[in-house]
Amino acid sequence: MNLYIDGAGNGNADQLNEAFHKNARWFGSVDGVDYDLDKEGFVTYMVGAPGKPSSAKIVDIQIVGVAATAIVKEEGFWETLSFTDYFQ
Repeated sequence: MNLYIDGAGNGNADQLNEAFHKNARWFGSVDGVDYDLDKEGFVTYMVGAPGKPSSAKIVDIQIVGVAATAIVKEEGFWETLSFTDYFQ
């Protein structure tokens, strides 16, 4: 999760590529615009527009066998946005 936090925050493609499975997808909505991005699209987007959050914190990780979920809370992403991210 730290690779995601640092990679998305600083626009670091190497960290983002290391953090996620090759078939990862991102779904979300920002200012009424829905997003559905594959890994390449997400990495390209974050390299072009790093989030630079004022804070990012892993608030929960659950691991059962080979499955896991994590929750990350970010504030000040792109200066004005706050997110709760759910990873599976």
